[in-house]
Amino acid sequence: MSTAVVLTPKTVPTLLASESVKARILPFLPPGTDLDRVIASVQLALTDNPKLGECTPASIVRSIAKIQQWGLEVGYTAHLVQFGQVCTPIADYKGLAQLVRASNAVRHIETRAVYEREHFRIAYGTEAMIEHIPLHRKAERGALAGAYVIFFLPFGQKSFHFMGVDDIDEIRQKHSKQWKTGPVPAWYAMKTVLRQGVKLLPKDPRLAEALKVVAEEEREEAAHVDPDPTVSALAAPVERGEVPTREPGEEDFIDDRDIDEGRG
Repeated sequence: MSTAVVLTPKTVPTLLASESVKARILPFLPPGTDLDRVIASVQLALTDNPKLGECTPASIVRSIAKIQQWGLEVGYTAHLVQFGQVCTPIADYKGLAQLVRASNAVRHIETRAVYEREHFRIAYGTEAMIEHIPLHRKAERGALAGAYVIFFLPFGQKSFHFMGVDDIDEIRQKHSKQWKTGPVPAWYAMKTVLRQGVKLLPKDPRLAEALKVVAEEEREEAAHVDPDPTVSALAAPVERGEVPTREPGEEDFIDDRDIDEGRG
């Protein structure tokens, strides 16, 4: 039985320079992004979380390719997240907002968490409005109360959606296989309200790609996989997700020897 190869920041360039890996990634690189930038981003991710290198090379490459396909950037708007030996691509709420804005169906997006001690008023109807005065010191805010998203649409129109923490937690309990316990994190609340809010926007074919990524995110979060105790604590700030079902033949396109330090 061969010994598992651990990827390190030093061996990332060798892995991503192999012809089989480049064929998987290069077709998806967004305009203005080159392979060197991807390599540097992956090296930084491994520096921040060395246990990520224990994932199979195939799952790491698949995750990198998927993030490029989404038009997002590793470590900034999407993240490589370890679950046991499987690497999963996770877009954060900023990345999803970027995709919605890129459709040109939405001009700007604001997503915010609301806390119990903050001034917050919301009204629907003919005079729909949100009034929120946030507290900047964490110690003063109290517990999470909910989250909202505001979509600034063309021609000066606006649309917003608010969800209380109980409604957000109901979705978490129903669909998330990894995040059922503990208080609802603010990032989870903002990501959930953004996911739900974009579905309520006026139908626009330009939103199709963003909605596709939202659906992929939801499927990954609902994956029926038990949490692995080795998941790094570093994954929480960058929005851990669930391990997706592995595609048939995923391991076939890459050889572990491609990341050996002596191979060019």
